[in-house]
Amino acid sequence: ILPSVQPTRSLSLSGNYQIDDGDTYENLHSSYSTFDKLWIRDNLLDEKAMTRYNSNNTIRSSGRWNVLEGIPFPSRLEPMKRLSTSANFSESKAFTNATGTKTRSYVLAWPDLLLSLSDLEKMFGGERYVSDTRINYKRYSKFDLNERYAEPEKAITGEITTPGLWKPQVESRVFNQNVDSSLSLFRNYSLSLSYGESLNTSYDYAQKKTTSLTKNRNYSAQVGF
Repeated sequence: ILPSVQPTRSLSLSGNYQIDDGDTYENLHSSYSTFDKLWIRDNLLDEKAMTRYNSNNTIRSSGRWNVLEGIPFPSRLEPMKRLSTSANFSESKAFTNATGTKTRSYVLAWPDLLLSLSDLEKMFGGERYVSDTRINYKRYSKFDLNERYAEPEKAITGEITTPGLWKPQVESRVFNQNVDSSLSLFRNYSLSLSYGESLNTSYDYAQKKTTSLTKNRNYSAQVGF
């Protein structure tokens, strides 16, 4: 985007929007015409004969950018211009009606980020002893909610006593983050360090309790000759 403008020379963005629909019927007459109903959404053939209907909307986008490339750093801080960032975003909404049972789900994956910085030794005047330094930071989060539709309740007179509403069923969350770094010492030895942590949870609304909880931390160090 705007390659001639220094602050955005490395900026790259992409995105897409996806629609996925489907329907299934039984006992339709063989002469039933469908040519005028190729668009499924809001144009069902015969709701009484329908056994299943599903629709899904998904938005995805991603981007990359050296966010500090337009700042005139002094020579010692020149590596800051190469601070690389990448981000991904995904959102999905799905609906299903299977023989009268209506469910829907919502999935959001954000933030999904990666920050990367290299040549750190040049910032501290350590080029004589250290080279090929790099540090990365990753962060990922995901939210998932499933719901079921409760039909309205009616009295004998036909009057609606309880309106229909969507009731949450299961909610799950995922969170991960990780930091790793690497460098070379005297051009003969390599050192790699990493630290990561994650948290996964699942909550059942029917049971009114957390049904799954997983925490994890990991460390690693590696030296090469």
